[in-house]
Amino acid sequence: MLDIGCGDGVNAIALEKAAHRVMGIEVSNLALCGLRNRFARDGRVPLGQYLNEDVCNIRQESFWGGFDAIISCGLFHCLPRATRLDIHRRVTNRLQKGGFLLFSSLTDELPLPSNHGTGPLEPATHPEIEQLFLGLKIRSIERGTIMDRHLPLVGQHSHAIMWVVAEVR
Repeated sequence: MLDIGCGDGVNAIALEKAAHRVMGIEVSNLALCGLRNRFARDGRVPLGQYLNEDVCNIRQESFWGGFDAIISCGLFHCLPRATRLDIHRRVTNRLQKGGFLLFSSLTDELPLPSNHGTGPLEPATHPEIEQLFLGLKIRSIERGTIMDRHLPLVGQHSHAIMWVVAEVR
């Protein structure tokens, strides 16, 4: 299983506990330190391979091979808009037939607060997300809102979000 943009390991630890072999890719060394800390607090040693690489520049030889599932939670809207579809397709092309893409992205139905403070972030448009799933069988689409806060810059606020589960035919 591949967790692109694995962050501080919220998904990775749950997947390893469920006996999945995990490969994580994360650009932030600080987030990967958080991943190691999360495992240590749980009395675990990470068994997966966690790479400190930018998914925008990921080398194909970094991958183990084909994956039965790829998780992309909250990465898409952080990628540069001009290249995000290409980057995401390049990674998801590593899915095996019958494999699943578990995806979430902030969407543009709600504006970001002006002082959001999380670096470059452009919520996805529905046409972008539709393009991403061409050729895949959509199993589930959910739209909703989540509450977030980025202290001390901005207090509690809402984001529009979309969750998609798709299968390679």
